[in-house]
Amino acid sequence: MQAKNKHIIFSLLLILTLISCSPKTRFTRLIEKYPHLLTTDTVTVVDTVRITVPEVKHDTVFSQHFFTEIRKDTLVIQKDRLTVQIYHDTIHDSVYVSGKCDTVTVEKRIERKIPVKYYEKTPTWRRILNWIILIFTIFALLYVAYRIFNFIKKKI
Repeated sequence: MQAKNKHIIFSLLLILTLISCSPKTRFTRLIEKYPHLLTTDTVTVVDTVRITVPEVKHDTVFSQHFFTEIRKDTLVIQKDRLTVQIYHDTIHDSVYVSGKCDTVTVEKRIERKIPVKYYEKTPTWRRILNWIILIFTIFALLYVAYRIFNFIKKKI
């Protein structure tokens, strides 16, 4: 009788030891007691976006004389990144118009703050499911132990 009690006590202690070794369950209990331990931190991500607008060139020739003011010189008009040249050729009696838009590179720095949670609380449905599995496992182990003890008892 005492041997049987020792086996039952040993089995219960073994089951309790296996159940109590869950660090996640212990941490969940700790968080429920001290909710200020859940801290949300923010991570700042700095990114640089580089946009490049390519250079544009275009040439045009006018063979008629509607530019009477331009004789031998080149007229250059510049505004921001656009350069327009008007050139008069006296030999061929032509007017050349050349436009050029320089390449532009724009760099923009983008900062984003992303909240990061270190720990998320276990949902209720998962805790209930864990308890159901735990109870089922305990009953299964007790049933197996009962069958083994009955088998050993019949042999003796």
